Amino acid sequence: MGSLTARPFHFSVEEDGLYLQADPEERATLAQIVAFLKERGVSSFDGGKIEAVLEERPKEPVRIADKPTVEAKAKIEVDISDDELKAFIRVTPPLDDRDWPTIDELKRALEEAGVEYGIDEGALEEIAREHVEDEWVLVAKGNPPKDGEDAQIVLKVELGRPKPKEADADRVDMRELGAVVNVLHGQELAEKIPLKQGEDGTSVKGKPLKARQGKDRQLPKGKNTEVSDDGLHLLAAMDGHVSIREGKIDVLPVYEIKGDVDYSVGNVDFVGTVIVRGTVREGFVVMASGDIQVDGAVEGAKLKSGGSIVVKGGVSGMGKGELSAQGDIIVRYAEQATLRSGSNVVAERALLHSLVYARSEVQVSGGSGKKGTIAGGKIYAGSEVVCDELGSKMETRTEVQVGTSPELIEEKRTKEGDLAESLNKLQEVEKNLEYLKKLEEMGMLDEEKRGMLVALTRAKFQLRAHVESLQKQLAEIEATLYEFKGRARVRVKGYCYPGVVVSIKGVSYVVKDTLQFVSFVYDEGEVRIRSFEG
Repeated sequence: MGSLTARPFHFSVEEDGLYLQADPEERATLAQIVAFLKERGVSSFDGGKIEAVLEERPKEPVRIADKPTVEAKAKIEVDISDDELKAFIRVTPPLDDRDWPTIDELKRALEEAGVEYGIDEGALEEIAREHVEDEWVLVAKGNPPKDGEDAQIVLKVELGRPKPKEADADRVDMRELGAVVNVLHGQELAEKIPLKQGEDGTSVKGKPLKARQGKDRQLPKGKNTEVSDDGLHLLAAMDGHVSIREGKIDVLPVYEIKGDVDYSVGNVDFVGTVIVRGTVREGFVVMASGDIQVDGAVEGAKLKSGGSIVVKGGVSGMGKGELSAQGDIIVRYAEQATLRSGSNVVAERALLHSLVYARSEVQVSGGSGKKGTIAGGKIYAGSEVVCDELGSKMETRTEVQVGTSPELIEEKRTKEGDLAESLNKLQEVEKNLEYLKKLEEMGMLDEEKRGMLVALTRAKFQLRAHVESLQKQLAEIEATLYEFKGRARVRVKGYCYPGVVVSIKGVSYVVKDTLQFVSFVYDEGEVRIRSFEG
């Protein structure tokens, strides 16, 4: 702000004339003084006396003119900003500094301009006390409205266009596009940040200034989703993949690919069922915790399912294609592929030069007048292999083994090792417990050893529970293997050609002549040939 010292001269109007006093410290010019007088309507004055005052700067005021006939009062201007949130005062000083406006006069000017809210008393006092002149001073402030904020929806899962993942610093893997967004039951999908209400303001004229109110938004609840009790979180109501449809978030238990699994889709890893309407191309991977259905073919690709796999076309493995399922594997045909099933493998036309593992049965039956053929490769089944033709006229080596399950035997071996290790640990824990209990009986158990006693007791119960579980699992495996051995057989409805090797319960039979309508069974330590058993 300015002050009295900002102007190096001032006037006083007396009955006998107009008096001038110059600031002894600050120099004024004749032009400044003349301009000041003329602006206030004083045109008759003694210029010589003014120059003398400026030169000598006496301590007492000097008369320079008769008493003015005009009354040059201070001019008080009020300016209000366009948004009516600020008001300013500017004082054009009077001719006589003793006529400077009082606080009440400043307030009256504000009142006349309509200013009644947010007045700064301190600013008015300073204007009146310090004679702040020719300067716009902020003397009132309104209360601006605070606009509300719209509710926001924040996605908690990453959605968008599929993009390749970095394989290393120099390249990306175009098969790993991350196109499937898997979620689990209860997982948060979106969060709502509530709206904030606006607060109205007040102008310096006392008028209410309306705030913009925030707009509410609802969580995009779609299929198989649920809203939390507080209404702020959208959760998955089941395992599945996330899809946005018409602005809503759905969780779908089935992931459907309209065309092929190729570079446009990338590898698929889903926590439900996957349906591929086209073909799974070479080098790609499809994994699902549920079933996998492929309407087309599988070309040198890998499929892994926690349920069953159905390939309506064929499997052209190219020596690297692999299908693995906890349940059944059902294909039209498989060639140069590896098939691993926790249940049955069923082919409509053929299994050619493939490696096949089935915990239960392998069936290749053409039907509709077409032959179901197994030729080349190795076939392992827990209980039975059934086909129309086994081997080929070219005497292609074809190995078929039933009555044992390599994977089940490997599982048994692993669990037996785990059981032996757990029994050794249990024996060691019981030995240490026995020692600590003797110390306890003798009153020689300190706090550290007492802690060991508690920890070992807990470990003993955990190990016993684990041992009992392993023993139960091994008993079930033994029962399954025994069941397989009891009904192990290979049945051929049509021809069985030389080059075929049939193994049942570890005993092998090499086919040297073409056979027809036969069954291979285990009898008294040998593999024997019987008529086909329907």
